[in-house]
Amino acid sequence: MYARKRQAFTPRVYDSRVLLAALDYNFHRERPTYRTAEGQQVFRKKYNKNARRYSLYALKCEKSYGYIHELQARILKGRVTSGVGMPRKRTPRPDDPRRLGVVPRYLHHRHQSWYGHRSAEVWVSDKHLHAISAYYLCL
Repeated sequence: MYARKRQAFTPRVYDSRVLLAALDYNFHRERPTYRTAEGQQVFRKKYNKNARRYSLYALKCEKSYGYIHELQARILKGRVTSGVGMPRKRTPRPDDPRRLGVVPRYLHHRHQSWYGHRSAEVWVSDKHLHAISAYYLCL
């Protein structure tokens, strides 16, 4: 609900995301139930596959995100008054894999899996081709 499942995060970012999810849960858990114009509660049913039966639950009102503006203001104020300043954009290190680009066509290959399907393609930039070929020639 809050992030894709196949996404890797640094520990600091992960902790921040967990705290944001906890804040969202705590802010919205006491929401009132949704009522019709006549004042009756609206119920929905949910099927449980393990128990093979339906359960009834009351529909809640829409979420409101009024606390977000205050949270953003507090974060910005904390960053400005901390004396540390905002982080600057850093150049990546020479061994950073994000500097690699596309593999030339003649080095392009696919890996055949035991299960019969092919995995993703591997790409390297032309400027790193010389270093890679020199490395493999030394092996």
